[in-house]
Amino acid sequence: MKTVGQYSILVCMLFVGTACSQSTQFGVGNNQSTKSVDSGSCSTTTTSVPTKVIFMVDMSGSNYDGPYEHPGMATDPQKAFRYGALNTFFQEHRSSSWLSWSFMAFSGSSARAFINSGSDQHPIFSDATAMGFALQTFAVGTDDGATPYKAALAMLKNSIQQDKLTAAPGTQYRIAFLTDGYPTDYCPSGASASACPVAVMDAEIMSDVQSVVNANPGAVQFSTVYYGLPDGDANARLHNMAAAGGGQFVDASVVRNLKLDDVISVPCSH
Repeated sequence: MKTVGQYSILVCMLFVGTACSQSTQFGVGNNQSTKSVDSGSCSTTTTSVPTKVIFMVDMSGSNYDGPYEHPGMATDPQKAFRYGALNTFFQEHRSSSWLSWSFMAFSGSSARAFINSGSDQHPIFSDATAMGFALQTFAVGTDDGATPYKAALAMLKNSIQQDKLTAAPGTQYRIAFLTDGYPTDYCPSGASASACPVAVMDAEIMSDVQSVVNANPGAVQFSTVYYGLPDGDANARLHNMAAAGGGQFVDASVVRNLKLDDVISVPCSH
């Protein structure tokens, strides 16, 4: 895993024709987009890899009224931070035809999909129109309950396992996991908001993150954002989750400034 600012990954394949006397042709897989650029008498063709972006967003009660260990200290009561970061990224990339979108949230004891096949337990990927509606659903939703990391990771894994059965060859998955605090369903004594800040089953969390990535080996990048109150343990856990997922980690707990392009690698087009 690289820390933010060290690099920016561009998920694309750049092919340059070396024969200047004729145009070079390249085969393109399903749902891939190509664009040829005239470079003098030579041509340059960029092929954008079909990529599916997944937002998994914390909607627990601590956003509204503070975490268990810091009652009353809300982390994002008006959703200004979360909605702002998500919507900015979406507006910048909504016209990219090679991107598909999925939006999930977790709170209480479960995760749910705002883009689904008829049940919020059956997430799917869709277009920019569906993503726009999902953002609005999130904006008016209620932050409440616990912070079920396990349920969120299980939904991510199942979503990718199902989607890859019909996805175009070479499809990539990019996950942004946003949370403000501790998990409440990785506790030795069972799900408990009060127990998990004291004891968290970190090894099991990392194993489950790796299971998400292994749902489609070589095609999944799992990145994390921590936006809760400054907390070394929470920060380290999210950092380690991103490392286990081959992604990037952003700590937004002190400087509340997040650009999701620092978290999600997006296909390029020239």
